[in-house]
Parts: sequence; C-alpha cells; structure tokens
Amino acid sequence: MKKISVLFVILFAFVLTSRQSFAQEVTITITPGWNWIACPLMDTLDFEEAMGAFTPMAGDIIKSRYHFAEYYEGMWVGNIQQFFPGVGYHYKSNHTEPVTLTFQMQLPVLQMVVTTSELTDITASSVVAGGTVTINEGNHIYARGVCWDTEQMPTVDSDHTSSGTEAGAFTAMLIGLTSNTTYYVRAYAVTDFGLSYGEEQSFTTLEHSGNDTVPEGAIDGLFSVSTTQQVYFSQGNLQYQYQDSIGIWRFAENQYDYLGNANNGWRDLFGWGTSGYDHGASCYQPWGTSTTYGDYYAYGNWNSNLSDQSGMADWGYNAISNGGNQENLWRTLSQSEWDYVFFVRSTISGIRFAKATVNGVHGVVLLPDNWSESAYALNDTNVTGAPYETNVITDSMWEVLEACGVVFLPAAGYRYGASSYNYQNSYGYYWSSTYDDSRYVFSMDFADNWVYSDDSFYRYFGRSVRLVCNAE
Repeated sequence: MKKISVLFVILFAFVLTSRQSFAQEVTITITPGWNWIACPLMDTLDFEEAMGAFTPMAGDIIKSRYHFAEYYEGMWVGNIQQFFPGVGYHYKSNHTEPVTLTFQMQLPVLQMVVTTSELTDITASSVVAGGTVTINEGNHIYARGVCWDTEQMPTVDSDHTSSGTEAGAFTAMLIGLTSNTTYYVRAYAVTDFGLSYGEEQSFTTLEHSGNDTVPEGAIDGLFSVSTTQQVYFSQGNLQYQYQDSIGIWRFAENQYDYLGNANNGWRDLFGWGTSGYDHGASCYQPWGTSTTYGDYYAYGNWNSNLSDQSGMADWGYNAISNGGNQENLWRTLSQSEWDYVFFVRSTISGIRFAKATVNGVHGVVLLPDNWSESAYALNDTNVTGAPYETNVITDSMWEVLEACGVVFLPAAGYRYGASSYNYQNSYGYYWSSTYDDSRYVFSMDFADNWVYSDDSFYRYFGRSVRLVCNAE
C-alpha cells in the first residue's frame, strides 16, 4: 500500500463547530515567487478593500482562472474586482522575504470533520474499518482512508488505505494482519484544510481465524460446497513422483505453480482415478501403456464415483507428504460441489470467483465465504466471460490475499498420452469425483472467456487435481 505525501504551499485550517458564519481576520504568509491562495469565503470580498492594508512590490501578480491583476506604478492594473467564494488564486511575490496578507473574511463553520467508524468482522488476519468525512460544499478532498499500527496514534506514515476522494462514509478491509495482536486505527482525510484524523479505535485479532483445526497443507479460508458442508482447499495442485518403486504425493508449493512437461520426474496432470485401488503405482500415466479408451478406469469399475467410499481411487486417499502425510485426509470435489462453489453459495460480499493473472499465471481466484470486497478491488466478479487480464495480481499482493483465504486455480492445460501437453496457461481443467458414463467423467473447466462446472470428457486425459478437506 502506498504512502501519502502531500505538499501545501499555502494552507489554513479552521476548527469550527456550527454552520453559521462569522467574521474572522485571516493572515496568509506570502513567500517569494508563486503562491497558492485558497480563500474559503462565504461572501464576495472587494479586491481593493482586501488589498488595501498590503504593500505589494512592483510586478506582483494575482490571477485566477478568468481574472488577472498586476501591481504597476503604485496601483493594481487588471480585471480583478472581487475575491469570489470557493475560487483559488495564484500570487506571484517579488518580495525577497516572506510577507503577510491579512483578510477580513466571512468564514463558514464546520469546514471539515473526520470520524472513525466502529471496527467489525475481526478475524485472525483482517478487520473491516472505515470512517466518515464531512466537508462544506466547494472544498476538496484529495485523499481519505484509514491508517493502522501496533502503536497508538497511527498516521499516514504507517500502513494505510486509499479509499477515494468523496465526502461521506467509506469502508476498508485491513488485511495481512498478525493473529492475536492489538492494533490501533484512525480514519484520515487530506483536504483544502490539511491532513486531519478521526478518533482512535483499537481491536485485537483472533488467535487463528477463530478456528484451530485448519489442516496442514490447507489454505485458511472456508468455502461452502453445499448448504451443510464447508471445506478447506489444499495449498496447491496435486503432484506425484514415482521413483525407485516409491510413489510420493505432494501439494505444489505455490497455488500458481504448475509443471507441464518441465517436470523433473514429477507429474501434475492425471487421468481420472489414477490413485487406483492399490494407491496408483502407475498414476503418472493417463492410462497404462495403451492408447485405447477402455483399459484404465478407477479401480477397474467403469461406473463408479471416486468418492463412493467403496475403494481407494480418489487421490486424497493417499498420504500426501506436505498435507498431513496420512491416508484419507483429503478428497476431490464432486461435480455438484464444484458447481456450488462457483455459482450457488452465498458469501458476505456476494463475490464467489473472478478471472485473474497471478504472478504472471492465468487462472481463476475463488473468494472464501467471509470475503469482504473492500479488501481488494476485483473487476468483473462472478463473470464467466471475463478475460484473465481483468485482474492482474502481483506476487507480493497475492501473499496478502492468500493469507485471507483466497484460492487460485492455475490454467495448467491438459495432457494426452505420455508427452503431449496442450493449452498451458490458457485453459484450466480440474477433475471432479463424479463419473458421467463408461468413458466420460465431469470436470470443472475454464478459459479466457468461459467457465463450466459440468463439462464431461474422456477419463484417460491428464487433467489437474485440486483436493479439499472437510471443515468440522
């Protein structure tokens, strides 16, 4: 998040308490060279009267957008006759030292008030904050947001958000926070009257998203897959290596990782059900050694789902080295569960997914059930036809989003046979646990302009596998 640096050449701030007006003497310092004079008048001020007590130098200039005056031979020459409410003026001074210009002004009260909203939706790594900026009509807001720190009285030199330039209420989700830590928050605004802060609020993040049962190898975000079940997604796509008569399963180190043919002995595109009844000694092949459709099926049964508990065909029945390293901890989503995650479930923000490019990799981001849209501005959310470049997320920003439970499915393409790789970084194909018929099974597929939860395709093609585990 960017730090804010604001330079005011001429600045006067007024702390006012009602909407009545009153006369006040205002002194402005004029420095050598060009100055910006912002006059918050309520009434027009006569130019000659306003400048009567000031001694300009020859060649001094005052100008606005439409009016101009120059001090020439002891008098102001030009078309300025009044100072108008809400109009800014430039003054060029030929003095060699700062001088003062004094106005008698009718000033409006309640020029600006900044308040900090009550903090809500506190988790182990995030909170929803916000504030309200009230300012008189005709004045400008250049920046607003909230700033936070583990020390009291945070400023814009601390972490802060940028939340627009409008008056009124706003919200912002603070993310990437440390669990079980006390933070202090203030709203701020930069206006014609300077930089101001609201009152301080404090909160303490939860221990671990309020839940200590997040399994090893899982992303800490909950996703509803039905009206009664939530799941955690694995930290990356499933990968496998068979070497020296030993099969090793693991999750990819990063969610955006995929191997393709640059695998160094590892595979991450599998034929359907390649775990097999005997835990899949040949899982790195899409179908045995043949190129016909009919000789490789989940534990020998053509018309069975992977998750019917009658065998160990689902990849999640295997021990996964960086996912708890025990059998039967993980499973594959069914076709109806994939459909529910993408198109049915309710979330706090209403956002379920968005196309994105993360660290240069194309794919889809899935937002957890408790996601707040103020955490990060995503474009074209829940739009199946959006292109991947709709949301470009850097590696450093992705680390923050991932800490908030966001899941990314990379477009890893598919494999046909032992060495034919296609559509990498273009299409994403993710197996479900649900068969369609003796040759076809369902998968979750997406590309630059579509998303399908009910695609049915040959089970011997190599496709991506993303496992989940049930939340208790």
